[in-house]
Amino acid sequence: MNIDTLLHYINTYGYLMIFIFLFFGIIGIPAPEESLLFLIGLLIDQHSLTFLPAVLSAFFGAFTGMLSAYVVGKYIGSPFIHKYGKYVGITEVRWYKVKNKYMRNFRKTIVFGFYMPGIRQI
Repeated sequence: MNIDTLLHYINTYGYLMIFIFLFFGIIGIPAPEESLLFLIGLLIDQHSLTFLPAVLSAFFGAFTGMLSAYVVGKYIGSPFIHKYGKYVGITEVRWYKVKNKYMRNFRKTIVFGFYMPGIRQI
């Protein structure tokens, strides 16, 4: 996806596209969310977008993406890993090792992991 395509979508669909790209980017589907926020700032500066609706669209897109990812991970992720993890090498022993290590360092993991592309989805 190049910048012209992204600009076309933003001009056509506006704030809904901001919401959707940020929602999907947070969930883990590849979407250019960091670049999109930079572009939104430029478009606001050029008066192509209005500040408050753009910020609200970005906030609610990221918020609902985080909330959806949490709900899916909490209620679907763990049972899925327990059922099908053995086929990809995730044994019970490995699962509990990672879980215990995460619980010891969860504050650092959440703070730093959110800002590292790729790590955030894991």
